[in-house]
Amino acid sequence: MALTAIRFSVTARTENSLTVLMVEEQNHWPDAWKTIDFLIYEKRVDPDISGVCRRAQMLRFCESYLEQQHER
Repeated sequence: MALTAIRFSVTARTENSLTVLMVEEQNHWPDAWKTIDFLIYEKRVDPDISGVCRRAQMLRFCESYLEQQHER
């Protein structure tokens, strides 16, 4: 049985966007990765992510990241 995980990491930030590295893991090893921009004011990702669950995880990660930065 393959274990799957998705990891997110912010690699850059501007006033209008976050650049996020999304890494998909299989059995604790990187399997696929890509860079995605989160457009802050539009609250959308570019390019779009296939899969409702992956998109929702990415959006929540970005919102959480921005909330934590605002609190500092």
